[in-house]
Amino acid sequence: MINKSKHRVYYVFSILAIVILTLGISTGHVFASGFNDDAQIGMAYSEAVATMTEKGVLAGFPDGSFRPQGTLTREQAAKIVAYILLGSEKADGLSCSTKPFIDVEVTRWSAPYIAWCCDRGILNGYGNGLFGPSDELTGVQFAKMLLCAFFGDAGGRYTGAGWADSVEEDGYQHGLFTGDFNMCSNLPLQRQQAALMVYNAEHEETNVDALGADQSHDEQGQTVDTNEQDLNMSVDEQILSPSTEEQDYDLAPQPQEIPSDGSLDPFEGDEV
Repeated sequence: MINKSKHRVYYVFSILAIVILTLGISTGHVFASGFNDDAQIGMAYSEAVATMTEKGVLAGFPDGSFRPQGTLTREQAAKIVAYILLGSEKADGLSCSTKPFIDVEVTRWSAPYIAWCCDRGILNGYGNGLFGPSDELTGVQFAKMLLCAFFGDAGGRYTGAGWADSVEEDGYQHGLFTGDFNMCSNLPLQRQQAALMVYNAEHEETNVDALGADQSHDEQGQTVDTNEQDLNMSVDEQILSPSTEEQDYDLAPQPQEIPSDGSLDPFEGDEV
């Protein structure tokens, strides 16, 4: 009886040890995405990176890395938004017969995504016929894109002298910066931050949809019509353009592996 009791005790402790070990391991990068630099992905971004890469919205590089601290460009942002709203198959089926900007040839890998987003007021050029496809995108600029893509242009709040303040206010309201408030800045946006911001926008939209597309509730619990804006509402040329407020920081083209003719898609060529 004593030996059996001891065996039972050992058995119980063995099970507990396995459980504790498993839990200990799982407290690391629970949502690791299989990249060889997973350890460099911050815990705040891990689930978002795993989700966005699983959907194909973001991709890794041929060397097996994700490069979470890498930056996001304007043309990459256009593809991300198109993938999120249309799905990868439909987005990849987009075409462009006329170059949307002087510096965006129809043969450029990103031309269809840029043209599609611009047609829907999600982003625009600099107002001088240029788009700057390889320019780095800042956190507040990407937030502006996502607000327009998921929630509409808020009646033109994201244009004019106070556009950045409006984006910051609405971005916090919609939870875009949840997990990393530093994303609301004029600094270039990291790839892991872009994943988190899109992840937050998708989840916020899901919560809004659960209440009904065109309805909300007042303080007395009565259903009221909020006249939610169509995602295709246009905005003026200042979307993602360097207004007077944006010119305090550098939007120099990113020194990355993109040929001068723009024929290489970082998602399809340098990234897998």
